[in-house]
Amino acid sequence: VYFYRFESEGTTTRVARTKTAPAIDADVPVRYAMCACQDYIGRYWHSWQALLEEAPDLDFVMYLGDYIYESVNDSRFQSSDPSTRAIVLPDGIDTSPAQDGSRIAAGSLADYRALYKIYRSDPLLREIHRRYPFVLTWDDHEFADDCWGDHSTSFAEKDPQTGDFTSEQDTPRRQTASRAFAEYQPADIARAPGAAFPADLTIYRSLRFGKHVEVFMTDQRMYRDDHVVKEGPLNLETGKVRKNSSLGSRYFVRKSVFDTLEAEVSPTLLGATQKQWFVDAVKASSATWKVWGNEVQVYQMVVNLAELPGVPNAFGYRAYLNCDQWDGYRTERAEVLGAFQSAGVENLLVCTGDIHSFYAAELHVDFDEPGPKPIGVELVTAGISSASLSKFIDDYVPNGDAFRPVIDALVGTANETLLGSNPHLRHADTDAYGYT
Repeated sequence: VYFYRFESEGTTTRVARTKTAPAIDADVPVRYAMCACQDYIGRYWHSWQALLEEAPDLDFVMYLGDYIYESVNDSRFQSSDPSTRAIVLPDGIDTSPAQDGSRIAAGSLADYRALYKIYRSDPLLREIHRRYPFVLTWDDHEFADDCWGDHSTSFAEKDPQTGDFTSEQDTPRRQTASRAFAEYQPADIARAPGAAFPADLTIYRSLRFGKHVEVFMTDQRMYRDDHVVKEGPLNLETGKVRKNSSLGSRYFVRKSVFDTLEAEVSPTLLGATQKQWFVDAVKASSATWKVWGNEVQVYQMVVNLAELPGVPNAFGYRAYLNCDQWDGYRTERAEVLGAFQSAGVENLLVCTGDIHSFYAAELHVDFDEPGPKPIGVELVTAGISSASLSKFIDDYVPNGDAFRPVIDALVGTANETLLGSNPHLRHADTDAYGYT
C-alpha cells in the first residue's frame, strides 16, 4: 500500500492511497468491486456512498465503461429536470433529429474535458478515487451512444439537414473523445502518435494479480463493425417497422431473421488483432481465474414476445433485446468461446456493465443448443446511477406507438420473462442500481 499526493502551483491535494498488484507467484486472495454507468444528469451517486460506507479492503475497482455520458439532456434516458445536476457544455453539438436543441452532446475537446472535470467534482467519486486504484475501460458514452469505431448513431443514418443518408463518421470527434479519456483516466494506455487511426491509441491489456487472478480488459468499441441491421431503411422481417430507428435494428430484433443475416456477414466486435491477442492471452494464462473485463453482455438475451399478454400478432416472435451487445456479433462470440472450450480453459469469469441490471448467467458456445458444461460464468453489474433497464424500456417507445403494447407487457414482468426465455440465465434484476 502506498500513499501519495500532488503539489502544483502552491496547491496540495489530499493524501490518497493506492495499492500495487501482488507478485505473480503470490498465493493471496484478490478482492475487487465491479462498477459501471454513472450518469450525472439529474442523478446522485448513492452507490458510491454505499461502497464507501461498506469500506471493503479492495485491491482495485473494476470500472467497465460509461464513466461519463457525452449527452447532457437526452430525455430518452436522462433526467428532464434542469434544476438538478445539470451541465452546460462549452461548445456542444446538437444531435437531435429535429435540430431543436433537445439532445446536446459533447463534440469538442473542451466539451469532453469539461465532462470529466464536472464528474470528478463530485465528492463521492473523488473519495472513491482517493481510496482505491481503478482498472477501467471505456464503453460507448465516453464517445457517443451505441458507437462503433468513429461512427455515432445519433441520427439513425438520416442527415438532419438534408434528409439524406449519413454514416455519422467523425474521426476527429472520436480522437478528441479518446484524448480526453487518456488525459483524465488512470489507465495503462499505449500511445502511438505517428500511427493512423485507430492504431494511435490502444487500451486493451491484461493485468496480473498474484497466482490466482489475471484480468483481461478489452476494447469493444474502437474496432467493431457496424450493426448488422441498418437504422435507415424499413425491414419488417427484423421487426423494423419504421425508417431511421433503432427499433428492429439494434433493439427488439427478430431472432430467426437476424441469425441468418448475421451469419452472412460475420461482423467483428473485437477486431482481428485484438481478438487474436485476447484468445491467445487467456489460453496461455496460468492464473487460477481468468477474469474478462467486458463492456457489453456476452450471454444470449432473448425475449419471447409471443408469450407476453396483449402483444399484437405482428410482434409474436422471439427477439434479441439488444443487438449492440454480443448477441449482435454471435458468430465471433461462438468463435471466442469455442477457442476457450477447445483449449480447456477453466474458471473463466466474465464481468460486464452497460445494461444497467444485475444478472448471473452460464456461458455456452451455442446458447440455442448448449453443451452439458458451461464454458464460464458471466456476472453483470447494474449502473451506479444510470436509468435502470426497466426504466429505459418504459421510456423507449411513446404511448400510442404500435410497439407500445410490447413495452407495457414487458416492463412489469421483465425479470420473469428473461428468466423464462433464457435457461442459461440464473438471476435477473432489471430495476436496480449499485455495484458488485
